[in-house]
Amino acid sequence: MTLEARGIECTRGRRHLFSNLSFSLRPGDCFELRGPNGSGKTRLLRMLCGLVPPTTGTILWHGESLSSASAKTSSTG
Repeated sequence: MTLEARGIECTRGRRHLFSNLSFSLRPGDCFELRGPNGSGKTRLLRMLCGLVPPTTGTILWHGESLSSASAKTSSTG
């Protein structure tokens, strides 16, 4: 089981919240998300849950694009 972000970017309106963010998490890994108000923490969590797509880049769950995995779930659910 892995969660991986590859070069993701978040833009809200005309503002770039973050860009070129990449990481990989495996079972047992710890991930600390910190930053000032308005820096994109909640937006990143929404991206990782599949609720909001990244502006650019890819989020993978078990090696599969999160957008295609959520599409399969919603079509079979």
